[in-house]
Parts: sequence; C-alpha cells; structure tokens
Amino acid sequence: FEHFLSKYSCEDEVLSSLDVLARETIGCTGADIETICNEAGILAIRGQREKINFADLEDAYDNHLIQGCKRLDDFDKTEKHRIAVHESGHVLMAHLSGIPIARVIVAKSTSDNATYTRLSNEDDSDHTNLTREDLEKRLRINYAGRAAEELVLGTCCSGAYADLDEATSLIKRGVSGYGLFEEYGVLCSAKTLGDGFDIARDREVYEMAKKLSKKYYEQTVDTLLANLDKLEMIYKEVEKTGVLSGARLSFMLGDNSDNA
Repeated sequence: FEHFLSKYSCEDEVLSSLDVLARETIGCTGADIETICNEAGILAIRGQREKINFADLEDAYDNHLIQGCKRLDDFDKTEKHRIAVHESGHVLMAHLSGIPIARVIVAKSTSDNATYTRLSNEDDSDHTNLTREDLEKRLRINYAGRAAEELVLGTCCSGAYADLDEATSLIKRGVSGYGLFEEYGVLCSAKTLGDGFDIARDREVYEMAKKLSKKYYEQTVDTLLANLDKLEMIYKEVEKTGVLSGARLSFMLGDNSDNA
C-alpha cells in the first residue's frame, strides 16, 4: 500500500494504519491494490478533496471486489438498523478478543443480501487445530450478533441462524470430537463402538452443549454490556456507510484491545 499510495496525498488516518490496510486486502495481488489506490485517488478528486481518506479507499475496495451490489440505503430503515447492530456485535467481540477485522460489508445484490464480517485470519486457517481458547473466542464472536440485537433492540430475529448453527457445531466438536472440555470428559466420536453407545453419548453431549452454550452466550452479553459505548460507536458507523474496514475500526477504537 505504501508504494502505491506514495504518489498521492493521504489523510493521517490512512498513513498511520497501512499495516491494517494490508491485512484487510489479504489475497489481493499487487495489481489489485494498485487499482484500488488509483480508484481512491479518482474518488478524492471527484469529491474535490486534496487527500485520500478512508471513505475513498473503502469505496474503491468495494467497487473493485463487490461489483454490482447496491448499498445499505436499499434496505428499509428498520432492517438497516438491525443489520448494523448485529454485525457490530461480531466486530466488537472480535476486536476485544484481539482478532483483527478485515472488513464489514452490508450490501444487497439482485439475488440475495450480502451481509458479513470478515476476520483477517479467516482464510489463513482450516479451523482444525484449535485450542480451547481459540474455540471460546470463536463462540463468543458467533454469539455476539444476536447478543447485540438483544441489548440494543430488546428483541432477536431469525437472522442469527447461521451464527448459532456454527456455534452449536463448534461446541459439539469441542466436547465430543476435540476433547477440549476436560470437565466433561475427554470424549471422541468413536462411531465404531456401536449405535447403542452413540445414542447414549449423543444425549450426554447434547446436555453438555446446552450448558456450554448458555455459559458462553451469557459471557458474550456481559462483555458487550460492559462496552456499550463502543458498540454504539460501531453500529452508527456501519449504519451510516454500510462498510467498515479494519483500518477504520482501529482508528476509531485504537489498536489496544482488552481480552474478552
């Protein structure tokens, strides 16, 4: 980024976060980054600004990688607010867990809605070599969208289905596949032991999973409740622009994060 932006004048918030910008564009080629920087320069000129700002880089990124999508304004007001709150829960919990955010995108295509929070390390791991701490962080991040809706809106909706499905799968694997919760026994699937054993084991795992899901969901709610000012700051930004980069988040909240 530093090389391709060197021919442009940039706002301080851009120059101070080049490492975060690099993480945000993991997977992009040099040509991609050059195109994004050049597009950002054009957007700054069109906006009659002397320096490139974050909005220019974010818009250039979207124009290059998410072509053809409509923006947040195409959602109705209520839906827009709920989506912004939900995604901001994921963002804040990841930030507090020390996991860098690559990007938050809220857009609407002709076929479906595209709303997601991408972590900087999502493409760097196959998620098989997890420690218990890794798994706990991922559970809290998954639960944080629904928890944010509960805290800010007072209600939850079915939009958290995919998050809850992934969290449930993680808990089941953590208990009965990975042996990460020693207090419940070091279990493994062991399908070769017969159906009778599997039925009994699955019932036990289900009861364990219920307790764990309640525990980590409550932890998530408590953490977000203690950081409501940061949650509000993030969802207002997402609701306003429909896009939040990791670099922008770091500039808003600072690079130091408290472990969740």
